[in-house]
Amino acid sequence: SADSIPVAEPIQTDSLGQCDKCGTQSMIKWGRYGYYWKCGQCDNNMPIKEVCPTCERKMKLRKDGMNFYKRCEKCQTEERYCVFEEAPE
Repeated sequence: SADSIPVAEPIQTDSLGQCDKCGTQSMIKWGRYGYYWKCGQCDNNMPIKEVCPTCERKMKLRKDGMNFYKRCEKCQTEERYCVFEEAPE
């Protein structure tokens, strides 16, 4: 059940989703290989690579409304990744 999933506090990062080429805030998009950052200014794509703080495995992103969460399949740790004021496409 959802009540038994450990949820950690989100990590606050000012540069989260900032384009590594032009510095503009990017949006999260869904593609063939999962979620990624897409810059609307220069059309740059950036992978979302998050590692579990508990077991150090790769975390997966999931979307719930305008909230994105990163979740570890192994240890079931889940953290809020980011929130958008407008729902991304």
